[in-house]
Amino acid sequence: MSKSAAWPAKLSLRKADLVFRVFLGEELVVVYDARNGDTHLLGEVAYELCQFLADSPMTADELKHRLLLNFPEDDPDLVADGVDAALMQLEGADFIFAAAN
Repeated sequence: MSKSAAWPAKLSLRKADLVFRVFLGEELVVVYDARNGDTHLLGEVAYELCQFLADSPMTADELKHRLLLNFPEDDPDLVADGVDAALMQLEGADFIFAAAN
């Protein structure tokens, strides 16, 4: 079973408590979680996913498709693996949750 099948049907971003700080020219984004005072570093893929999920809930497959549209020259398998890794990072930080249907 692929990792995508293990994710809820739709994912949402818990954005109310998150403050993002983007530094131009840097590959990492700093995120402050006001709920618990934690600070996290996100890579480019995780940050992109946060931006997509801030707009609307999406499935893991929809996120992969959307990222492939932004980077069509990249290997689809590498993009899929990057999305799965980024979703695990976001889940571990408690930034995402299953969206209500």
